[in-house]
Amino acid sequence: MSDYFEETEYTLERVWFDYLDGHYVGRGIMRWKPHRGFHLDAFLGRRGPPLPPRIDVGKVRVVGEREMRSIRMKPEGYDWAIETARLTDRVDLTVQDRLSLDLASVLFCRKEEDAPTSAGWGSALLATGAKPKMPDTVETEERLGGKMVRKKYALGGISYGDEVVTLVGRPVGDSTVELSWKLAPGTDARRQSWGWAIAFRDALSIVSGHGVVLLQRTLRRGPYEFVEVRRRENVESLGLITLVDPGPAVDKRLLARLAQFLVRGGETATVCRAVFNQALEAARQKSWQATELLLSTILEAALRTLDNHPFKSGDYSWEIDKSMERFRQRYLSDDWREACQQALDVHRRLRHRNAHPDWLHRGGGALSDEEMSKALDDMVFLGRFYGYMILALAGFEGLGPVFPRPHREWGPSLTIHTENQAGGPPAEDRACQDSASAAD
Repeated sequence: MSDYFEETEYTLERVWFDYLDGHYVGRGIMRWKPHRGFHLDAFLGRRGPPLPPRIDVGKVRVVGEREMRSIRMKPEGYDWAIETARLTDRVDLTVQDRLSLDLASVLFCRKEEDAPTSAGWGSALLATGAKPKMPDTVETEERLGGKMVRKKYALGGISYGDEVVTLVGRPVGDSTVELSWKLAPGTDARRQSWGWAIAFRDALSIVSGHGVVLLQRTLRRGPYEFVEVRRRENVESLGLITLVDPGPAVDKRLLARLAQFLVRGGETATVCRAVFNQALEAARQKSWQATELLLSTILEAALRTLDNHPFKSGDYSWEIDKSMERFRQRYLSDDWREACQQALDVHRRLRHRNAHPDWLHRGGGALSDEEMSKALDDMVFLGRFYGYMILALAGFEGLGPVFPRPHREWGPSLTIHTENQAGGPPAEDRACQDSASAAD
């Protein structure tokens, strides 16, 4: 695969897939643009039984998994490439024997005799949305004629190692980071290697408060190199409802341990991912009320899932207060009694004020300044509580219930000093000028 950020064209020596009980084979061209993805144009011939005598196009129906097809390709310079796409109502195929299709991602494979043979090696290119706040210093050199002419040092990297994984990260531009890792022997590297890129993406999303996007992941297994390339999507932010205290930089130990938990999978990992994704969905809502309502429902959904008690109409046997206490006893400590009760109270306030809205701006209504101010603090608290839930499920011990202060106590991001009414500098600046004049 060429540079991810460069537009590229691939000659496809062969394209083949199944559609309408027939087998299609042909040749084509595939073009790559980072923000569009791949576009495939192919001319094909049908093999097997003839087309059905009647093909309905444009019928309203639910499109299920049976509509998914594996499109296999032989790009020039690669052994093969593949992507799964939904093929429905393909008039171009049935009438013109051609296919024009957008693909969000493609997996490439080629054999490289000189490539490393380790099964535990991998890398990922991630879009972070903002300049990554990584804790370690990156040193870069510029050389001219084999001689170093300049060194530059900047924060933005990661260097970490434990008994499971060795991790190295470096910034690539202002809003992307490249992570590479090596797994220790005996860590089920063959099964987990391909999943580490997704695990690091999700862990970095949870820790940073941004919906980090996986752009490209690479894995070498024996002499083969596998590269999956994905269309570049916009990176969304949780904003004020971030789940984990961001701090001055990403905690690399927290990042690595959370990724180790997520890569193993299982129900609790699924719950953690769902909590973050639902919080991100809440943050992207256009109305304040929709954000409040969706954020509040995450608590019940997570607890019901952990209890394996899905909602059923007319079934009132499940009680959220008892479920929360079971969660606290299993994953937290007695220090969390008050915080867990507050989470339940906040959940009810945010849910009921939007499930039964009065739409009043004054007189204490749901949209009054006083109620909106309370709701903002409630959302900040609940978002941080969800972060603690994720860390508790991931096995982090000794978590303390430390939550942000009310938003009215937060300091400003920036203070601008303007000239006073008399047209002169502020009083403290005049004092400095007077001291300077006396010194002269």
